[in-house]
Amino acid sequence: MIRNISIVMFIITVFLLTRQLPFNEYSKIMNMSLASLIFINIKSVYKNIFQFYIINKLLFVYILYIILLFYISFIFYDNQLSNIVRFTMILLLIILAYFLNGEKIYISIFIFFISIQAIFVISFEIYLITYFDLKTYMPIRHYFLDNSLGDIYTFNGAFWYVQPRGNALLPFGLFVTFIYYKGFIKYFLSAIFLGAIICAGNFAYILGISFFALMLYIHYVKWTIKNIVINGFLILILIFTVSVPIYNSFSKVVEKKALSSNPMRIEQASVLIDNVSENIITLLTGKGLGNTINLQTSMRDYTNNIYYELQIIYALNQMGFIYFIYFILFNVILALTYIKYKILLITYSSYILYGLFNPYILDTNHIIVILILVSLKKVFDEKNLLNTRSI
Repeated sequence: MIRNISIVMFIITVFLLTRQLPFNEYSKIMNMSLASLIFINIKSVYKNIFQFYIINKLLFVYILYIILLFYISFIFYDNQLSNIVRFTMILLLIILAYFLNGEKIYISIFIFFISIQAIFVISFEIYLITYFDLKTYMPIRHYFLDNSLGDIYTFNGAFWYVQPRGNALLPFGLFVTFIYYKGFIKYFLSAIFLGAIICAGNFAYILGISFFALMLYIHYVKWTIKNIVINGFLILILIFTVSVPIYNSFSKVVEKKALSSNPMRIEQASVLIDNVSENIITLLTGKGLGNTINLQTSMRDYTNNIYYELQIIYALNQMGFIYFIYFILFNVILALTYIKYKILLITYSSYILYGLFNPYILDTNHIIVILILVSLKKVFDEKNLLNTRSI
């Protein structure tokens, strides 16, 4: 019974996460479903927590500090209660997600819904190329921006950057497809995800995919002297072959980013660090969960804002250096313990890498990623896949 309810809750969560266009207004239902999924499995969570004595103690300290942080945020900083509750739940659920018993069906559900998002992105790209140009597409872009549904834009009218809400886990979908499926379905789905990622035009996605491919290559190659020489020679040829087009493409991306995204990220980091560095106490203990900054610059109005391009810096702003470092180290310990396999840790690291440059971590996306990874770990354990090289 609990398993069936959990599957329903997972379907609701992933459906609303990937279909934020047009169901963005139902995000509260999505978060409630995800919280329900974890808490109705609290018995198995509790059992898995006590498998390891040291993790049991670390979790106790973690929860104790969350309670303290909640109290400080509400009493001393008078932060908005809804924001405090929101970030308290995120910090709690991200950790508890590691202790869930994974389910194979979660992987299939996730791939199904994220594939629909990928097909939508590719289809919308074709639609824009066919029917719109630089002079006629602005009403569509304003609709997306005005309704907080993402962004659609172009620099030349020939290629469109299709970035609706719900794209965040497209690269992760590619990673999971590549390590989980075999044969035709593996390459068919990978091609769809890769096509959608290209249409999205997010440079961080390309960075994450490149890191994933490199680490996968290093992981599977047997590094004998002979292979080092052969692979080194092939890599040099590849570098000389693709260096010029990659450099030209990279230069164009950097130039475009320099005019828009990068200055915004630099300003956000500066604003958040300056705010938390008010004094030594706030620097070490943070400005409280749900902290908002009443500041308006030439680039942005930060008043009551809780979403940033560099969401990880916002987490540091709320938690302070002491708890932030503890949070990171605790996540590393849990990943090594409950995700375990090198191939899965590479996948997780690749997600974290591209998520650092977008607000795709420390949120619902992050929790879903952990649930999929512990599910993959369960599948690998059941199949006794020794070639995954467990840590």
